[in-house]
Amino acid sequence: MLISRFKTCSSNIKVKLFRSFLCNTSDCHLYSYKGVVVAFNKRYRKLFGIVMGGGMSAIYVNNNIDSFGTLVRQKVHSFKTRLDATS
Repeated sequence: MLISRFKTCSSNIKVKLFRSFLCNTSDCHLYSYKGVVVAFNKRYRKLFGIVMGGGMSAIYVNNNIDSFGTLVRQKVHSFKTRLDATS
């Protein structure tokens, strides 16, 4: 529903929308890692109207979006930093 409402927006708006609503990784532990990566890429492709085929890395770099792997690494680093600060 969210994607269909913002289909005609500019790329800048879509990037902000993707970062704020579709990059939520708080429930990652509930799914398999590969399944979450596929869903993440699928939502991005659907929002930006990108056809299947080809890698997503270059597309993420061109739009200045972190890949799912990068988001996970950032979350893990943040968690470890908070743990270290408490001990």
